[in-house]
Amino acid sequence: MGWSTREAIYPVTASDSYDHKFFDVLTLTETHPHDSVWVGVSAADAESYVPDERTTGANANRSGNESAVASCSVAERYRGQPVFSVPPPLGNVPEQVTDEPTGRPVLVTLDVNALLGGALPLNAPMVLERCSADDILSRTSLSGTDVVLQHVDSTQETIAFANPGDKAAVVATLSSAHPERLANRYLLHLMAASTNAASFFQRLRDDIDHVGTVNDRLAPKPGRFLYFVRAADSLGHLSDGGAILPIVVRVPSTVRAVAPSRRALASTDNQVTVKVAVPADPDTIVAMLFADVTPPGTPPKAPGDTQLLRIPNRRDLYPNDGLRLRLGDGRIVAPRVVKELSDVDVIVEADGTRVADLVMSASKDSWATLWCFGLTRDGIPSFPLGPLSTGIRA
Repeated sequence: MGWSTREAIYPVTASDSYDHKFFDVLTLTETHPHDSVWVGVSAADAESYVPDERTTGANANRSGNESAVASCSVAERYRGQPVFSVPPPLGNVPEQVTDEPTGRPVLVTLDVNALLGGALPLNAPMVLERCSADDILSRTSLSGTDVVLQHVDSTQETIAFANPGDKAAVVATLSSAHPERLANRYLLHLMAASTNAASFFQRLRDDIDHVGTVNDRLAPKPGRFLYFVRAADSLGHLSDGGAILPIVVRVPSTVRAVAPSRRALASTDNQVTVKVAVPADPDTIVAMLFADVTPPGTPPKAPGDTQLLRIPNRRDLYPNDGLRLRLGDGRIVAPRVVKELSDVDVIVEADGTRVADLVMSASKDSWATLWCFGLTRDGIPSFPLGPLSTGIRA
């Protein structure tokens, strides 16, 4: 057996044991998990008249008599392990919804002090800048599966999404027919991860504001907006850098919900069921059923003209409150059924149509006149389905 490498030379001392560490002798992998190497030790003197048999390589050309090699085999085993670490998904971003647009500029009041979290002192001079979601999305595109942001100077950068689920959601939305529906957390991340986010924002006014509550006025149309704060000094000089406020401001849409259509109407001795279909629309999230029930033995009244009454800008009340149906005789009724279209028992068809059963109780032999409405996330109702009428009997 030949020995290819003389690894090291140690002087003989009074010690009866010697240590030597070998590094990177074997290359072990998941596909080559086992291997072995032979190691040996010899003793030698330093007689100069005996030339070394090794004339090249490490530790060669050492004169002296060398003993036979005492050897052993050392087996090694791969002890590596897979590396798998997925960053958590981006968290939801708070959304501040303004009053509904009515043709005049829409007021929004921002608590800049709370949103900055103490990054600037209360009442410190500052300026506020704004950017619309449309401005960001118009400069966002896909290159394969990479999300690319184009700056105002036409330079581009790839925006990374550490969580693969986040990236897949962004790519899917940007590839769809409605990229404007990109979720708030991804919209904010496009700016937070950009190397030049400040270039997207425009100053609101020439005056210097101060950290506290700051007002802005937005165009009276649906939209989403991000805000950027720069520090200012007493001379009006501004910082180059700044802070993107961790919030999305949204002007709500006043577009009507899509109207439900009737699929079936059935009753038993004690309840009535209206099966409705609501076309695919991400903003229409609720179906509501109103009813005028005539007791048994009483002739039903003609429905007459009805009107859906709504308290505007009361998102805290919808859908169960803030909406009432005024009947033809002036009576006002609350919804008998409020059905979330995201409920697990709602059937979603191939084209996105949601089919839901609206079930309400009623007395046997009574007569029910029914109206159904869709409702958007901003509390805007659809045109009515109805009136529908049925007797309560099996």
